[in-house]
Amino acid sequence: MSMRLPGLILVPLLAVALAQAVGPPELRLSAADVDAMGAHEAGSGTSGVAGIRTTVVAGDPTRPGPCHIRLTIPPGTRIQAHTHRDNRSAVVVAGVRYFG
Repeated sequence: MSMRLPGLILVPLLAVALAQAVGPPELRLSAADVDAMGAHEAGSGTSGVAGIRTTVVAGDPTRPGPCHIRLTIPPGTRIQAHTHRDNRSAVVVAGVRYFG
């Protein structure tokens, strides 16, 4: 019985360690890498507003699951209030974005 106890403790610990080690692959890109990617007019994630350019950095914005896109929005552009069926977040790299 004393031999089985360490095994009963060790197996769950190994399972937790393996689950933490297996995750999504890490992707690191420089600004130059992203700039070198192709940008497209008014694609997925742009609300269809003219002048907005989309660069898909990772994933597929037309399918469920995580994706990362870069939007380049001209100054003074207005995007009407709208909703999305998934969760979204935004980071302003340069300039100011106003809501409301």
